[in-house]
Amino acid sequence: MDNIKYSIFINNILILITVFFFSYIWEFYIEPATFLGFSLAGPEESDSERWEYVYTVTFFCFLALIFPTVLSIKKEKEKEKALEKVRLQSKMLTNINEGVCLSKYDDNSIIYANSKFEEMFGFSSDETIGKTISIINDHLEKTNGETKEKGLTVISTKGEGYREIKTIQRDGTTLWCSSVTSTFKHLEHGKVLLSVFRDISTLKNSEL
Repeated sequence: MDNIKYSIFINNILILITVFFFSYIWEFYIEPATFLGFSLAGPEESDSERWEYVYTVTFFCFLALIFPTVLSIKKEKEKEKALEKVRLQSKMLTNINEGVCLSKYDDNSIIYANSKFEEMFGFSSDETIGKTISIINDHLEKTNGETKEKGLTVISTKGEGYREIKTIQRDGTTLWCSSVTSTFKHLEHGKVLLSVFRDISTLKNSEL
């Protein structure tokens, strides 16, 4: 943030120097001069009056810069806070003990999966991004859980859904998971599904 303030400060100084320089050139060299018989000069001015004009223009330029400067700093602060929030969320998703997956609502294609999700199901990021969530449940029997359509209906109605489902890992090994899925509107991808998977195989096997 300090670097941004410094950059804005330097930029404003350069603007003021430029305005001061061109005001000086105008008052002392361009306005008094005659071009092709035409003169831009008004009533005769003393040097002190010319300097007064230069200082006045520069001062009003300084006043004009105050509001946008404050506004820019405020926006940068808000942006920095938003970025910090994103960094914290990213760190949480990376270190969370559950597999987290973000997919598009329309076609279920995966747009984000944390490292725990990849570890849980044995996929790399190259194998998950762009693929549908069916890579972990394509071979499920309907009796083991709700179908996609029923699940989406529950989510659309209540905003979130909970399921205990038998998933399949990359090597074909089955894995019981609890799945909590909610939906929200993403700025870039539109309506998306956020699914959180937890391995409950030990619990399920003890019930059998």
